[in-house]
Amino acid sequence: MVNTVNHPNGGILVDALHLHRNGHTPSELLTIKPQLLPYWQLCDASAAQPKADDIDALLEDALQQRLLPGEGELPLQQLYHVMQDKPISVEIRSRALAAHYPTPLARAKAVYDSTRLFLDRSQQA
Repeated sequence: MVNTVNHPNGGILVDALHLHRNGHTPSELLTIKPQLLPYWQLCDASAAQPKADDIDALLEDALQQRLLPGEGELPLQQLYHVMQDKPISVEIRSRALAAHYPTPLARAKAVYDSTRLFLDRSQQA
């Protein structure tokens, strides 16, 4: 669709969770023109997927079950190496994270610390 529209501002947002949940791999992104991939969303998740016909479970997974980078089983290292020169948006909506870190500052620090650790490890790998 992005190619068909052919607008200079058109692009594809790569979300680590949705890429994996839709059965794709980071290496498949190498077939897309780099200019169409302006940035990506970082999060982690369990490898277990909700049933495709269970809308409530799919929404719960996407909106409330995301994990901090390195706490799940998504192929984040591979995704980093494909997208490493692109800006990152960290998207980690999670009731469990909010319960464990009840203040916004505590959550922000946990997200920052885990993201920094992930990036440091990824740059060394």
